[in-house]
Amino acid sequence: HNGLKFSCPIHGSDSKSAYAYFGNDIYPPNWKCYSNNCHEKVGSSLISFLKTILKKDYQGCVEWLKDLDIQPDIINSVTKFNQTAKLTLKR
Repeated sequence: HNGLKFSCPIHGSDSKSAYAYFGNDIYPPNWKCYSNNCHEKVGSSLISFLKTILKKDYQGCVEWLKDLDIQPDIINSVTKFNQTAKLTLKR
């Protein structure tokens, strides 16, 4: 799997114990926190992740993605998820 290791922003980990999987045509991109299982608490989808860290509802996350020129119909694409994950984690 292609992906990105990062410190989990949900529980404030300092270690790179979370991983964003960029998926393929069969599996949509998702993420997982290996140290605290935060993905089970908030959901493993991109929108669930964004809703939690941005403190926005679904529509707010869609608007946030549109501001980054990422349209809702392509938020599950590998490239766009990769870009969004990197931008989000730099916040």
